[in-house]
Amino acid sequence: MYIDQISDILAILIKNDSILNGNVTELARKTGLNQPTLNRLLNKKIKSPRDETLQPICDYFGITQAQLKGIEPIKNQIGETPNLYNVKRPVTPKNKVPLIIWETASKWCDNNNERDENDIIEWLPNPGRGGKYTYAIRVHGDSMTSRIPGSKTYPEGCIIYIDPEKRYENLSRVIAKFKDTGEVTFKCYKYDCGRHWLMPLNPDYPPIEITDNVIICGVVVGKYEED
Repeated sequence: MYIDQISDILAILIKNDSILNGNVTELARKTGLNQPTLNRLLNKKIKSPRDETLQPICDYFGITQAQLKGIEPIKNQIGETPNLYNVKRPVTPKNKVPLIIWETASKWCDNNNERDENDIIEWLPNPGRGGKYTYAIRVHGDSMTSRIPGSKTYPEGCIIYIDPEKRYENLSRVIAKFKDTGEVTFKCYKYDCGRHWLMPLNPDYPPIEITDNVIICGVVVGKYEED
């Protein structure tokens, strides 16, 4: 059921997505699905695709399963149905990184699914240490303001670069998201005695134990110093 619509809509989405640019292999990497499964969907070989197969695709494109099945229209940001379900991502200028506001960081956590050029305030110099999906935000709050003289500190308002593809390690500075609220936090990841923590640099704030409700969204790869 719906395989014809799913196949047609998925083919259009893959073709029109400016990151994928028609590349099924890249979609497989982004969604965690294997490429043969995606090819079978595109070739209408799976008559009744399971929800757990469709959901990663929907998550990437920022749509619902009803939209992927053609039951509901896919709409763009201004509420109009675009021709051929045209999905467009921000085009990154050469050697630049997008700066977004803290309030939109939750969207940018989700494997680049919902990146919207309207979220971008300005383009900053690329620090040269992050991958192609690196972005920047201004720090919100003072939980990462260190009181130790000479140590690394991230006061409120400073700009940090985040690489969502970089693997975090013990003591990495990370951006994390709480699934239940969508809230985003900036902390230091720490592994200690079999438990995982989000640690503040400011002792006024308590550590947060990492549970199934927490997603590590990216690793901080630099801090932007304005002239």
